[in-house]
Amino acid sequence: MRYLPKELQYLQILSQRKKSNKEEGSQLRNLKKGYIGETWLDQEQLRLTGRTIFGMDDLDLRTDRSRVQIDKLLVAGDTAYVVDVKNYSGKYVLEGNQWTINGKILQKNILEQLHNAVRAIKRIFDKEDIVLNVQGVLVFIGPNSEITVLDEITDQIVTRENLSMWLVALEQKARTSTEADWQHAIAKEIIKNFPCKRKFKIDQMKDLNKGVHCRKCGSYHLMETSYAVVCLDCGEAEPKETAYTRTVCECGVLFHDRDLSLGLLRDFFGVKANISCLRKVLKKHFRIKNRAGRSSTYYNKGCLFEYWFKDEMAYFRNLEKRVSWQNRKNPYEI
Repeated sequence: MRYLPKELQYLQILSQRKKSNKEEGSQLRNLKKGYIGETWLDQEQLRLTGRTIFGMDDLDLRTDRSRVQIDKLLVAGDTAYVVDVKNYSGKYVLEGNQWTINGKILQKNILEQLHNAVRAIKRIFDKEDIVLNVQGVLVFIGPNSEITVLDEITDQIVTRENLSMWLVALEQKARTSTEADWQHAIAKEIIKNFPCKRKFKIDQMKDLNKGVHCRKCGSYHLMETSYAVVCLDCGEAEPKETAYTRTVCECGVLFHDRDLSLGLLRDFFGVKANISCLRKVLKKHFRIKNRAGRSSTYYNKGCLFEYWFKDEMAYFRNLEKRVSWQNRKNPYEI
């Protein structure tokens, strides 16, 4: 399962609770576009090759004192393919070690990120005595992209048009591969729970829309029954336990650099929150870190509800079956 990058989770939650500034909006769009491209490639690979090709996705790796991010690492035959996915559109030309887009010079050489990732994989393999060739692959999956490479390069350039051919050829090579020590070598260098660089300050809480929002349309115009939360704009029904748990997770995403506490959550939920329900959700679903009565703190994974509770989703799906809006009584606004 490919997760949304931590920064994308952060910006997505932030955009649901306040108007994004120009920089935040641009970054959100770019990260969404990149994630869509990566998941599309995942689906195409699965459709065309099944699970024949050994691979790892969305890697954050240590390299000396820095970090390298890799979209996809595939191994087929005697070669490891380091894949960098670009969901770009337009006419791209590489000439004289310089890229242009629609005739305009790009500030960065878009191959450099790939080269840095290739060097990192080579270093890891060399350290662990893994005998595999390492090949960089730049994959352009934008439907309206045209790529022209006039320089001599060692990297492979794959476009949307020839992606199927490339994956099928890889699948044929992969039949001679065996799952080996390379995965263990990579696993040693993975940075677990790489944090989001952005941080939200407590004094910025006043700028946020508070409380539970509709999981379908995003509206904050909701009402609550004894069991559920219903959107007064689109009619979406969500079990109250799920809605409150989801919202605690959203607070955790924005304040990923601190522990959760009832005080922080009361501010995040706002004056209309059902504090009794919030207490029950914390007690039932969130692990206490420091027990100190009302000042107790809880561990914060800093990720979205569907990631935080991926192993408990059967429980939450079962809650959905009990929602019956025909029988709701005495709703009150929250």
